[in-house]
Amino acid sequence: MLGIVQRRGRGRPEYVYGRRCKLRELEHEVRVTDVALMYRDLWTFTRDEEVGEGKTKTIPDAGMTNGRKRAWLEVDNLGKQSRKQYAVKWAAYSCVGDFVLVVCTSEKRMQQVRSWCPAALHDRVLLTTFDRLASDAAEPWIDCAGEPAEL
Repeated sequence: MLGIVQRRGRGRPEYVYGRRCKLRELEHEVRVTDVALMYRDLWTFTRDEEVGEGKTKTIPDAGMTNGRKRAWLEVDNLGKQSRKQYAVKWAAYSCVGDFVLVVCTSEKRMQQVRSWCPAALHDRVLLTTFDRLASDAAEPWIDCAGEPAEL
């Protein structure tokens, strides 16, 4: 066991098992696992892959494969990454033709991250929130134009 996490100060504490990480990253790791569990029947997940070239490299939270379709997962857990930090990530993702899936903890944060997405990636970035994923919505994802999108 790696530790115990209580998400956003509500609900029951949860035991966390998995790969080693810093204590402050436990909740983030749990949220990455949540997404993987939601899509485990449709996608194969990998961790610790590099994306990008040269100085514009990043390590996504997870790689996802569904047949020939490839996507990279970013979990925006605490909403602390700045626009500048996202610009570095966007630059890395512009080097590949795969989808980028961003899951945020609130609608407000999702809209903020959406507004930071460069035009060159608008056709490949899809965003959602954990509440949307947990809902009964047919498609909880939106594209960079704010329109419902199919994963």
